[in-house]
Amino acid sequence: MEYLSKEEESRPWTPMQPSEVYSILKEVKAPWWIAGGWAIEFFVGENYRTHSGLDLLILREDQLKFQNAFSDWEIFASDPPGQLRLWNKDETLPQISHDIWLRKDSSSNWALQFMLMDSIDDSCLFRRDNSISLPRDEISMKTEDNLPFLCPHFQLLYNSKSLRDKDLLDFQKSLPLLNQEQKIWLLEKLKYVYNNNHPWINELVK
Repeated sequence: MEYLSKEEESRPWTPMQPSEVYSILKEVKAPWWIAGGWAIEFFVGENYRTHSGLDLLILREDQLKFQNAFSDWEIFASDPPGQLRLWNKDETLPQISHDIWLRKDSSSNWALQFMLMDSIDDSCLFRRDNSISLPRDEISMKTEDNLPFLCPHFQLLYNSKSLRDKDLLDFQKSLPLLNQEQKIWLLEKLKYVYNNNHPWINELVK
């Protein structure tokens, strides 16, 4: 297996804009969601921070549809523990692979990352604990321009592990806008995942 050099892996990011992704994927017959900080900003309805990348969540079962949509790009699979290798055409990635990096060509910066999400029937599984899930229609939201994005409580649960400054800001911005059902879901899952010990728990019960 030939892996990308560390120098190439560390090439800078010049992320695509969500509207650019939509223009490529609007005809793909499979669901996808803008994730990460962009998803929280879409929920909040405000651009309040910069974005170092652009993450798209897709179902594992649909991976080849998205490979085909970017067939003229260079696409790399991330093999654990995070080594990038060329994703071969029509190759179905194994269960241990979750991330896919894309760039236009070998002279281009990184532009987009796909994250593979497992599912059972219509339930989407939380990557870090597959006992946690949400129905597909409940994780899906859309902007006024029809851009699909991940619901805030699912995204915040993912962000809750690292607690970087940007994750804290995303939580602070979205918290006042979460409805009661979203707050209860996030509170219950934080208690479960972190054994009732996470700084966001107290904020959610105020």
